Amino acid sequence: MTGPQLREYGIQVGVADALRQACEPGWAWTHVPNGEKRDKATAAKLWRMGVQAGWPDVVLISPTGKPHCLELKRDKQKLSPAQEDFRDLMIAAGVPWAVARSVDEAIRVLTLWGAIRKLRISA
Repeated sequence: MTGPQLREYGIQVGVADALRQACEPGWAWTHVPNGEKRDKATAAKLWRMGVQAGWPDVVLISPTGKPHCLELKRDKQKLSPAQEDFRDLMIAAGVPWAVARSVDEAIRVLTLWGAIRKLRISA
């Protein structure tokens, strides 16, 4: 893995590490691995199993059962049309949805949502 994929992978790993370290009790979360390059056979199998385009990279469920959606993007990468449609659907339904372009930005969003306690990052 190189270049742009590595940058987004680094953000994803940082977010997962933060959630493992500081996720508040009662929150559930998972990464939705939709974005990796796959051969046609694997892509067809996943499509047949129900994988849908546009879903966010991280889905969280609060202790009250409310979903929260966090999309991770590198640099100035734009949302795909399917991601825009999903975002609009979630916002219209009152589901918190955000995009983060760095680990620090994701941590700010997750803290605002109450999903993680404040982290002290040491150099």
